Amino acid sequence: MGAQAKMMGISGCDYISGTDPVLAPTNKQWWMFKTNEATEITEFEEIPVSVINNNWQTGLAADAITITDRSYCGVSLMAGMEIYFDGPVISITLASGSGVAYCIAGDNPGA
Repeated sequence: MGAQAKMMGISGCDYISGTDPVLAPTNKQWWMFKTNEATEITEFEEIPVSVINNNWQTGLAADAITITDRSYCGVSLMAGMEIYFDGPVISITLASGSGVAYCIAGDNPGA
């Protein structure tokens, strides 16, 4: 599913800041993160998707895995940088900075 299709299914956005893990709201999952300032992502919890046939769907929060090794983790990202996740994300932890995470409907118990 391309970025335009994801945008058409958007269900709002959330401001992310601080160094504690931030959970997606109840019944929402994040698909994209945009930095407001120089920002460093420590880790995030992502629901794996099938790369066969580009099957990007909302998944079950119970299936999420912690990701720390993507090229944009642990580095300083410039202001205005957009990160498109490989699958639905239910939690983000920052080392510094802030940003906005864009939501789609999904299975997540929320904060």
